[in-house]
Amino acid sequence: DGVQQVFRVGEGAGDAITAMVSFQGNRLVVFKEGSIYTVSTADEHISNFSIERLTGLFGCVAGRTAVQLGQDVLFLSRLGVMSLGAMVLDTSVSQVSGISAPIRRIIDSINWSVVSTAWAVSWNQYYIIALPLNGEEVPSVLIAYNAETKEWVGEWNLAQVGELQGTFSGFTCGSRVRYSGLDGTMICDRLGRIFLFDERQDVDTYDSESSTLPIAVSIRTKSWDMQLPDGLKQLFRVIIEGYHQTTPELNLYIKRDGLDEEFIGTYALDGERNRLPFMLPFFMGKTQIQQRAFHVRSMKLGRWREVSLRFETKGRGHFSLRKVAINAFADTGLITY
Repeated sequence: DGVQQVFRVGEGAGDAITAMVSFQGNRLVVFKEGSIYTVSTADEHISNFSIERLTGLFGCVAGRTAVQLGQDVLFLSRLGVMSLGAMVLDTSVSQVSGISAPIRRIIDSINWSVVSTAWAVSWNQYYIIALPLNGEEVPSVLIAYNAETKEWVGEWNLAQVGELQGTFSGFTCGSRVRYSGLDGTMICDRLGRIFLFDERQDVDTYDSESSTLPIAVSIRTKSWDMQLPDGLKQLFRVIIEGYHQTTPELNLYIKRDGLDEEFIGTYALDGERNRLPFMLPFFMGKTQIQQRAFHVRSMKLGRWREVSLRFETKGRGHFSLRKVAINAFADTGLITY
């Protein structure tokens, strides 16, 4: 139907808008190349919107680097990576607003002539920014900032990964995605390949395997009574569905009423996933969801009123439990007259 209403942000001095991000308190942050404005959108009429300039000393030079992370927005300016939240609280441009002092060497090597190719994305508590450095036309290195610890945690360079040497030629974009009910972060390279950040990040701070001992980790489900709290049941199948498994095996136990636990079986990793030997684990393709059914009727576990399951592993790694289902039938015994 065409444009219905228009409002101007700034004085129109050739300062182009590069990004717009929703912010706290019904405010819209408008980033320009050399300035930053907030627009209060609390009123339903555009004519009543309140526009305020936060700063005219710098802006966001690459719109795709403006990413909301929690209650803050981080972005790239000519001065480095800046924190919008710190600016709003500090009411002035200071060292508090800029967070890139520890990576000044990297900021100084940005190829500003192609800075529009820079982008950023969030992954858990990390702000991950891709910057074109030196003579690069597109970014080839990811730099990560931990918003919880307030520190930069390193450079991640896929071009140095053995499996990609000679084929990797830079990143083009990154995005938060949701598929199959799962949240994730994906990035793309110039060859059209898609990489998914692996939520199973494992970091062993010890230099030797012999210096660590496996610690058993377990989780117990709730108890089920199958909506027959006083009726006796018999179990004939347990279905486990999981994903993101790196631990070599997961042992499954069942507890009936107040009896001791009984071992059912082991949920083992089915095959190896394509993983890159890299500081930040990646894997190609979509998350693999695996399902296994344990047919336990032959175990003759006996009758029960309520039952719970416990998973235990002593191996190093991760496992994400997606679904647990149990199948049972009512077994109330023989009634004679």
